[in-house]
Amino acid sequence: MKTTEQKIIKFIDREELIKKGDNLLIALSGGPDSVFLLFFLNKFSERFKIKLSAGYVNHNLRGKDSDGDGKFCRELCNELKIPLYEESVDVRSFAEENSKSIEEAARELRYESLNKIASEHKCNKIATAHNKDDNSETVLLNLFKGTGLLGISGIPISRENIIRPILCIEKSEVMEYLDQNKIKFRID
Repeated sequence: MKTTEQKIIKFIDREELIKKGDNLLIALSGGPDSVFLLFFLNKFSERFKIKLSAGYVNHNLRGKDSDGDGKFCRELCNELKIPLYEESVDVRSFAEENSKSIEEAARELRYESLNKIASEHKCNKIATAHNKDDNSETVLLNLFKGTGLLGISGIPISRENIIRPILCIEKSEVMEYLDQNKIKFRID
């Protein structure tokens, strides 16, 4: 077994992120991190004794590229025989109506959609593909915003029904794994 895989398995076990019988909804964008997470959890679904499905949220921010992401996610999930559930949201309108940045509006609508999908399909946990680099970036952004000690903590490993199984690895490990295994992904 590869070192990256071992590191993630140890992290999941240590943090008790996944329990036997969990029904996980993987937040899938088609990007490298979420594709990596999908492949990893699919490969080890028997080891963890879990059921998988994926959720794709089209933010409608990139026109045909967003449609291409959805098509890619459908084809990938079909190939892996993992059910894919899709939602479409209007981030720009929501941001304008609620005086939010595009990023903030997208995040809020994404989590709302993923929670809706999880509830409808009886998924008890949502797995997102945040990694160490995302965590470092969040800590720095929070420091610049002046959030104090609370902001220094960064992205939580788990919160409510959200788990982050690859928060223990760096983006470079994700990219190396995808390259070595010739796994395709999308870039936005």
